[in-house]
Amino acid sequence: MRIRGCLLRPKGPVWFAGPVGIRAGWRAVLFLLLLVLMAVIIIVPATVILKHLHHHHLPHPVFSARFVLFNEVFLLLPALGATAAMAFLEDAPYLGYGLAGPAKWRDFCVGFIVGLVGLSLLVAALIATGYGTPSAGGFGLAANLRFGLEWLLVSFVIGFTEEVLFRGYLFATLSRGAGPLWATLITSLIFASAHGHNAGETLIGLVLTFEAALLFCYTIHVTRSLWLAIGLHAAWDYAENYIFGTRDSGTACYGTLLKLAPHGNVYLSGGLTGPEGSLFALVMVPLMGLALFARYRAV
Repeated sequence: MRIRGCLLRPKGPVWFAGPVGIRAGWRAVLFLLLLVLMAVIIIVPATVILKHLHHHHLPHPVFSARFVLFNEVFLLLPALGATAAMAFLEDAPYLGYGLAGPAKWRDFCVGFIVGLVGLSLLVAALIATGYGTPSAGGFGLAANLRFGLEWLLVSFVIGFTEEVLFRGYLFATLSRGAGPLWATLITSLIFASAHGHNAGETLIGLVLTFEAALLFCYTIHVTRSLWLAIGLHAAWDYAENYIFGTRDSGTACYGTLLKLAPHGNVYLSGGLTGPEGSLFALVMVPLMGLALFARYRAV
């Protein structure tokens, strides 16, 4: 039996297979099972390495760039592995699930700029209304340059990892089987639910995460690739984790350029959740969507 391309063979009952092979829902389930299996395989060495990397002098939940990087890599490996396995079983190109395209770097740069401007405007709104107070990070020029480069790399890996994981193969397959609308809703709910385990997450933060996921899916719809979403995602995290030194779902980062301390009403300041827990953020994400719509409305 030829394994490569086996999912394209229309064999089995009608609820399991159709004219183009195994139905999209079952392919999505198989992808998730492979993802979990590969994650379990690496969880033991990952736990040992991450415990070794975490700086014990940093108070919880404050994490260094190195710790976050390795944490994301151990999420990225199963995502890439499961995607590669499904590409083999579908006899499809590996980059065919959103990573190809002639304009990928242009889209990435557009997304990065919009994400950076969006988070900067959100922080500016918090400062202007008195719900946030900025201060210096407390490091010298050389340290700021090093931390800036480290967090830039980490933010790219975060954006790349989470977009491949939630909106790569999974989004592409559900779009083919159930349509883009259902693919958007299902993957966005999964994305928001995955953030629910964060210690500092709140209801507003989860709604914001769902909003952001809808925006990411929209960018895939208009560009047919993940790169605009990767740029948006990376820039948002870079501005939070390094430039403004805000909390990200309750987590603080070590080695930031600035530090933004929340003040006043937690529903407006975001409190210990960070800007993502602020009602201002729920307005900023749609505004970013409008900016992208203006840029890509011809599409």
